[in-house]
Amino acid sequence: NYAYYPVVFETKEQREYIYEKLKENDIFSRRYFYPLTSDEVCFKNKYIKQDLQKARYYSDRILVLPLYADLKNEEVERIVDVIRKNL
Repeated sequence: NYAYYPVVFETKEQREYIYEKLKENDIFSRRYFYPLTSDEVCFKNKYIKQDLQKARYYSDRILVLPLYADLKNEEVERIVDVIRKNL
């Protein structure tokens, strides 16, 4: 449905840094699957037996970039430029 453009970064710190740099440039992204639902207080200790290592790995590294039907090529280039300059 073209509603999301997820990017996986190498580390949580890298993802957070790019998130902030995008925000400084009025580009609003989202940390997808973050925080992990199973880590919320209301679910604490409920999923102890579940292996959630991969879910935690991705929840710490995924950033969803803006994507919508009217997104202009110039905006895509601006988003990419901010990311490239800060990696």
